[in-house]
Amino acid sequence: MAGTAFPGVRRGDKRAALLFRVAGRPQGERTAIVGEAVTATVEQAAAQGTLPALWLDSAAEARAVEALFRAPRRRKPPLCLRPTGCPELPPAAFERVLLLLPRGRAFQRYLWRVAAALVHPEGRIFFVGDKREGLEGAVAEGRAVVERVAVLRRKGGLYAGMAAPPPAPIPFPQPALRWTEVVIDGATVPIASCEGVFAAGRLDAGAAALIGAMEVEAGMQALDLGSGTGVVGLAAARRGARLTATDVSAMAVFATRATLEGNGIPAEVHHTVGGEGLPDGRFDLVLTNPPFHSGHRRTESVAHYLIREARRLLRPGGRLYLVANAFLPYRPLLEAAFAGVRQAAFDGRYRVWVGRR
Repeated sequence: MAGTAFPGVRRGDKRAALLFRVAGRPQGERTAIVGEAVTATVEQAAAQGTLPALWLDSAAEARAVEALFRAPRRRKPPLCLRPTGCPELPPAAFERVLLLLPRGRAFQRYLWRVAAALVHPEGRIFFVGDKREGLEGAVAEGRAVVERVAVLRRKGGLYAGMAAPPPAPIPFPQPALRWTEVVIDGATVPIASCEGVFAAGRLDAGAAALIGAMEVEAGMQALDLGSGTGVVGLAAARRGARLTATDVSAMAVFATRATLEGNGIPAEVHHTVGGEGLPDGRFDLVLTNPPFHSGHRRTESVAHYLIREARRLLRPGGRLYLVANAFLPYRPLLEAAFAGVRQAAFDGRYRVWVGRR
């Protein structure tokens, strides 16, 4: 079954093969898949004749999964893309929950709770993770939720195992908003973050460089492309921009909305891939700090995609501000898409690039 490539979506993931070695072939059980980078696992489950229910954070992964089930009259799996509740996924209803553990202990803890809320009292949770994320910590997070956790296989830096249901039913978890005060343009403002969001609880140095370099005039239409906690968009709005924000992560969108509402900023916030659904030529400014990792692998595919999206979304004469680690070779990508590319700031670690449409 051929899938479609979407930015940041990992294909051919070795975790899927190890996970199914532990979980075995389905025996008619209802199956749910929970986690990050699940596309390969969904594809393998479908090849075994299973139509799994899905909890996903990434809109790009959701698009990739939908592409797997695009054939006429092919049933589509139930899909949850909201962090605050999933009516599509009934609680305690799944005999098999396949959990692909993400980076970061807080997000691991949250997804253990999602899996525990979904698993049937007589079912099992099967999990897989990367040792570089800390095997002992991931297992400890699981035991804090479900008590009985066993690692059964290890291979090539990965591990997989099985967990029993929790001793008593637990509700679907709510993200834990964490508020931090940061200084923007000399003013102290509150910023929200939650599990799975980049730079949770702090002002990232790259975002700070971007805020310091971007030139914003009152009344400009600005897009925070990949908004994370919403801090860059907040800075633009405080300078008078009319703000729109997007992120591929449902958790990031949850945090962005909280940040903007907590600061009294009216804005459109969309959970989408890049700027999908937004009209061409709408914006005077696009502001972005693109990720360059998918899991532990370095990738420039997301930056390629966001640069193309920025060109589409900017009006003639509009500007893209992009911040990146100094070693990343983004200038040729920018010069292929924009006229008048220049370096607006460089602090030894980060470069802020400007491209004019």
